[in-house]
Amino acid sequence: NSNQTQYHEKSPAGKILKSINGESFHRFIDPYQGGGGFGGSTAEVVSVLKFNKKYCDLTPGEAFNLYMNQFKEFNVKPSGADFYGQWVGVNKGPYVLEFNKILEKCQIMEWPFKDISVQILKRKEKINTHEHLEKLNLKSEEYELLIEASNKACESFKKGSDNFFKDVNTFTEIQNHLGLLGKEVYNELDSIKNVKGVVTARGCGALGADVIAIFTDETFTINIDKDSSFSNLKYVYSLN
Repeated sequence: NSNQTQYHEKSPAGKILKSINGESFHRFIDPYQGGGGFGGSTAEVVSVLKFNKKYCDLTPGEAFNLYMNQFKEFNVKPSGADFYGQWVGVNKGPYVLEFNKILEKCQIMEWPFKDISVQILKRKEKINTHEHLEKLNLKSEEYELLIEASNKACESFKKGSDNFFKDVNTFTEIQNHLGLLGKEVYNELDSIKNVKGVVTARGCGALGADVIAIFTDETFTINIDKDSSFSNLKYVYSLN
């Protein structure tokens, strides 16, 4: 049936369908046409479960565990924050979602920097997250560097401290040092950070290659067509 979506067998949605001996009876519409960067593969899983009578009423914790089980053979697993947020269905935005993996709990936080906006731009490149995770094999001490930097950025964010943006830069540098950031992405970020009005920028998604989040002050104006720093990007959204 042309109205039924067929998922890649190695994608999380495809693996779940196979594990529950299920069949897709719905059509999944991706507005970004597989471009990635906005939780598409996770949304596929949510749709597969929500349209299955046996699994549509799972608690958030049960659904989360089923999702995470699809990565049990991977050296590195996703945090699950994207899945949990989509399953719970937070209809308040724009917002920042903090996910506690241990407690399996989401907390909604408001953006604390009143004079700073966030520009979301899509890159032309796409790397499948599950394929990226499957290949990762970092040492525990390398993860500790990322965790420490991430926790520091989170604390600065909660305090509303401008150190948050420095912490974002530190996290990016550690990613790059560990080979977790594409070379082209790193160069693009370096170029974007020199644009007037840009406070900082970071790559999001596998190898930072899906989406660029740019933090800007009131002096920033974007000109995709004329500024070479944005030549590989498509403007998507602005959070003011």
